[in-house]
Amino acid sequence: MRRIYLSVGLLLFACLLRAERNKTTVIPGVKNVSLPAPILTSVNPAIAKVGDTVILQGRYLSETSSVSFAGQAASSFLVISDTVLQAVVPSSGTGTISVTTTLGSATLSGFTHLGPRIQNNMPSNGILGTTVTINGFNFTDVLEVYVGSLQASSFTVVSDQKITAVLAISSVSAGGVKVRTINGTAEGGFFLSGNPDVRSIIPTIGKQGDTITIRGNYLFAVNTVSIGGIPAASFTKSGGGFNDILSVVLGQGSSGQFYIQSPSGASYVGFFEYLSSIQLCPFANTTLSAVKSGSYYQWQVNKGAGFENVGDSAIYSGTNTGTLALSTIPTSYYGFTYRCLIDNQFSNYYVLNFKNEWVGNNQSNWEQAGNWSCGTIPDANTDVIINAGNVMINSNVTCRSLKLGSGANITIASGYTLTVTY
Repeated sequence: MRRIYLSVGLLLFACLLRAERNKTTVIPGVKNVSLPAPILTSVNPAIAKVGDTVILQGRYLSETSSVSFAGQAASSFLVISDTVLQAVVPSSGTGTISVTTTLGSATLSGFTHLGPRIQNNMPSNGILGTTVTINGFNFTDVLEVYVGSLQASSFTVVSDQKITAVLAISSVSAGGVKVRTINGTAEGGFFLSGNPDVRSIIPTIGKQGDTITIRGNYLFAVNTVSIGGIPAASFTKSGGGFNDILSVVLGQGSSGQFYIQSPSGASYVGFFEYLSSIQLCPFANTTLSAVKSGSYYQWQVNKGAGFENVGDSAIYSGTNTGTLALSTIPTSYYGFTYRCLIDNQFSNYYVLNFKNEWVGNNQSNWEQAGNWSCGTIPDANTDVIINAGNVMINSNVTCRSLKLGSGANITIASGYTLTVTY
């Protein structure tokens, strides 16, 4: 019996010594039992390329949850036994191999990846056509080169340690440098292009005469701006390379992307919704054109709560054609915005306005329909323009807006009011 107690005592002593070196865990029914963290002793082969399988040997590897090569996760791995792992080499990873289990991690240095490695690139900025030199290792059998987040227009492998790449036109001008070979991929460095680099467009919807503010980098040399293929009426520039501003005045335009060009390159960016203002007399007729051609047409209207499809009715006809006809439109439709869905794209946007201009044909009374260009008396949804003349108001009248010229005078009889709602 003494020998049995002695064996148990020696076992407990050995466990206590091991606990000093390893993590502890809890096993049901057993207290303070120590289990070891993983250990890596070798990798074979120690030189490999992407897709190769290497054998990792060590101890306590059965609970492995991840394997990485210089911080890059292995493409896959397989636990063979408590002492052997198989791991598939990722696209890069020269340096240290790491294995992680539920009880800790282990590392092993000395692994060499046959894939490319990037040390630096020069210059770190430039414009369309700039030649960039990429320095590194293992530049053999190169398939692709990316500079500034866009594939280089051409590249030359000068040696195993040097590549020259020509910068392509780019709307995404900032980014890293990437080299892909048959043995793997390397990423590193940083490049900022001198091509127009747009960061924001405010607003993204407007009509002729509106000013659009475009912010970004390398906009100071811009010489062409168009929207939906139609040149802007004018634009001004401020800045000197970074945080530049373009102030663009819309002319007669079309919905579509902004096209911004400078001597260094060009960019297609964003999407602009061009509004055509349709000015009508109350209860007038008009037609709207989709302009673009397609096989499917569906006109839509936004009454203030989002666009919805419209169908033929007493007011609408041609709702599934390239031309929408509107008949006897009430002034309550003021501000309604229309567009046509043509296959997978939209037409220009059209917004309805009602305008009535003073002509003063019948004395000076506001209440005389013959004094107005539309032959009707303005109502609460009508924009009123009086460029010249003396106008007398003898009742309570309302209009949406009122524009007076320098030669215009309005007299309101006692007890009555003129209400402008906008």
